[in-house]
Amino acid sequence: MADTARRPASAAHGTRRPVGRLAAGVETVISVSAQAIVLVTMVTLFVTLFANAVLRYAFDSGISGTQELPQLAFPWLVLAGAVLAGVRGQQIAVDVLLRALPGWWKIALAILINAVVLVLSVAVVDAAVTMAESAHSQVSPILKIPRSYGYAGLIYGYGCLAVVALTNSVRAVAEGPQGGRGAS
Repeated sequence: MADTARRPASAAHGTRRPVGRLAAGVETVISVSAQAIVLVTMVTLFVTLFANAVLRYAFDSGISGTQELPQLAFPWLVLAGAVLAGVRGQQIAVDVLLRALPGWWKIALAILINAVVLVLSVAVVDAAVTMAESAHSQVSPILKIPRSYGYAGLIYGYGCLAVVALTNSVRAVAEGPQGGRGAS
């Protein structure tokens, strides 16, 4: 953000204070897990769908279950991408008011925004847990993977987004009014 250019690099990331280091560490773990999910999901989808296409055209046969794979993998891929955007502060946001407010008003609004994101994320996690429990006994016809697998992606994604909202709030308070990052 524009504010970070006027501050020392260590203050820009909140790494000098223990709270900032803890928030950065938590976000690093979340980011690495999301990157791993994106990588594994993309490679798995590409390899299996490409192999299936080659087998269909070359040998008039295919890999059973490849139609089910995208249904199971896409929720994880999409939510891991949303988590990466949240950790990096690259999600879609309108922050005109946030940038216009002076000092601690900016921090208060950032905390309010993050509180809303946290509450909504926890609500989605709660609903996804309920849906996963009811869908767990249903399995995909060919791969025999429980339908709760897709809901587990919701639980992961929105759970991580809730944690990121919390770390953003903690960092906003720790860095004070001159902080560069506040709202999710």
